Amino acid sequence: METTAEAVETAEATEPAEELPASDDVDTGEAIAEEPTETPVEESAEPAPAAALPQEYADLPARIGRQIVKTVRLERELQRMQRMVREYRRADELRSLQAHDPTANLTDLAALGEDYARLRRAGVGAVAAYEAVKYQRAKGEIPPDTGALGSDRAQEKEFYTPDEVDRLTSRELDDPKIMERVMRSMTKWK
Repeated sequence: METTAEAVETAEATEPAEELPASDDVDTGEAIAEEPTETPVEESAEPAPAAALPQEYADLPARIGRQIVKTVRLERELQRMQRMVREYRRADELRSLQAHDPTANLTDLAALGEDYARLRRAGVGAVAAYEAVKYQRAKGEIPPDTGALGSDRAQEKEFYTPDEVDRLTSRELDDPKIMERVMRSMTKWK
């Protein structure tokens, strides 16, 4: 790729030099330089030092540095504001649930569990999700705690109900031992 200085040198070498008027008769939109005072800019991975830049761009590294600092500050401010909005929405949601069911001792949305969070992420309203979780808990259909990480509880089972099979992950179903037990269990379902 040819730089601006190289293009000027090429043009001067191919065309005979002609005298340009010294006055402002010719409006080219740029100041006319009689002789290039700068050395050709080489393309490299390193930025050119400020002395090699034209005068109008001499303060460019400092301006870019200030712009980067400003951008980082704005990103931090945005993150802080987004955190504040999330906290406000959670507090507002908690207040609406407390107003809906004053008998419930709700102090935190996390106490409602993962089922509530999953329903909310799916777009279900706060009150409807709360009522669904409350109904499930009243019926006793909330699955028990999954246990410690790495436990082999699922592999120890010999019989699976249809509901238990529905809760198995695809990774668990890929295990041939579990799949064999599931197939044997299916023969006993009515």
